[in-house]
Amino acid sequence: MISATAPIQRPLTNAVAIGLSALQRHRTQWQRNSALTADVNSVNIVSMNDTREQLVLAARDMLLEGGLPALSMRKLGARCGISAAAIYRHFPDKDALLATVVGEAFGIFMTYLAAALAETDPLKRYRAMNRQYFKFASDQPRYYQLMFMADSQALGFDRVDEATKRRAEGTFQMLVDRIAECQREGVFQAGNPIAQATFAWSSLHGLAALSLVGKLGPGAIEAGSPLIEAQIAGIEIALAQGDFWAQASTPEHDC
Repeated sequence: MISATAPIQRPLTNAVAIGLSALQRHRTQWQRNSALTADVNSVNIVSMNDTREQLVLAARDMLLEGGLPALSMRKLGARCGISAAAIYRHFPDKDALLATVVGEAFGIFMTYLAAALAETDPLKRYRAMNRQYFKFASDQPRYYQLMFMADSQALGFDRVDEATKRRAEGTFQMLVDRIAECQREGVFQAGNPIAQATFAWSSLHGLAALSLVGKLGPGAIEAGSPLIEAQIAGIEIALAQGDFWAQASTPEHDC
């Protein structure tokens, strides 16, 4: 027997089904729109990061080419194919751009040096850090030249903020610390670790710089190079002997 209410229930059921279907369509469209918005935002973030990196690398090269006077927002924008006004979305002024370039250089350098800390004893850490020094010079020659082969005053390094200066000083402190722990282990002569670190740094730099300006054969500072191993061994011998280290004064240096 058919219920008297059946004709009423069926239209209600159909209405509910239609409503749910419409709601599902709206929900699906909303999800698609949300996903599209997220994709657009991701693209914008990637694009902003790519532009920032392009600006930093171009500014680095301009500094190497002509020092601080060669770096202007207008010239940088022209080199990168964007307006000078667009640069200010990334850097509020020229000093901020300079600090970013210098900070980026020493930040990358520190990642290379810090890899040596994985070694298990002081002498192994010291040797590994020396090899990482050459790896940085080989992998990042333009940054190396900016940091250690150009006139710091002409580049305006004295204008960078204190945080950037501390980052630069931290890379030299890494070498001082490796030498100090070798002294504590009796591997190197006791003495002023800053003086010893300055000696080691200047010796490493000499080989790296000669290679980068083309005075040595190809592969001179590549991993496993006999020149690198001889240089490291020679520095070790000098640090392990000689009473003169006890009298060595602390030299001034500017990273």
